[in-house]
Amino acid sequence: MLTTFLLGLTFFTRIPVPGKLNFSEEKFNRAPIFLPTYGLVTGGILALIIELFGRSYPGFFWAGVIIAGQIYLSGALHIDGLLDSLDAIYSNRDQEKRLEILKDSRVGSMAVAFFGAFLVLKYGSFASFTPKMQAFTVLVSEIILRGTGYLVIYSFPYVGSSLGRGFKDYASTAGLIFTLGQTLIFTLGAATFFNFSLIKILIILFLAYLFAFVVAARWQRFFGGLTGDNYGGIMELTGLFVPVAILLINKIGVA
Repeated sequence: MLTTFLLGLTFFTRIPVPGKLNFSEEKFNRAPIFLPTYGLVTGGILALIIELFGRSYPGFFWAGVIIAGQIYLSGALHIDGLLDSLDAIYSNRDQEKRLEILKDSRVGSMAVAFFGAFLVLKYGSFASFTPKMQAFTVLVSEIILRGTGYLVIYSFPYVGSSLGRGFKDYASTAGLIFTLGQTLIFTLGAATFFNFSLIKILIILFLAYLFAFVVAARWQRFFGGLTGDNYGGIMELTGLFVPVAILLINKIGVA
């Protein structure tokens, strides 16, 4: 189990693991069961930095640090999947051609334009919070976006034969329950630590899972299933949804 966790940590994050791991395809493909824990690690690193130094700089500075930190700690893995997915979806081609575009390393103008808007909205959301709320929001965002990743892997058919095929083959109901449990425990723990409403975080958690499921269902229609790139893209979009949802729920005064 430890090898599975560490193999996934080296793939889903840029956090170095000391020593040499004995690679096993089966253990590697089971690694997504720890996705929320990887989010706890990456989100925890960013939250800790803001907690320690947040008073030294204004919130708009930390908003940029958060986005840069998320990109770095994930190795831009999810962003790559998002851009490839958007290129394929907005190509206005048939299903077979869309799947070919997913494999193309080049980035189209539509994906670049969308990603620019994505960054602006994400930056604006985080910049609207105090440093303390930024620390909380980045922590739960990282946990939830990765937690929804397993839901998507488990719930939808896979197309193609790329890396994500193994994740799908080893996804299970027990794994889904395990990741749901991690996500729930970690987010409720974070809300308690930062004195954030438990009702609000449960609402946000439910909406985030619903959002990821709806996007995945929509994308399945474009591709006839999902791919590893789609997994990453959906997680990245969920990582935008969470801070926006926290901002809106706070504004409308949900209990």
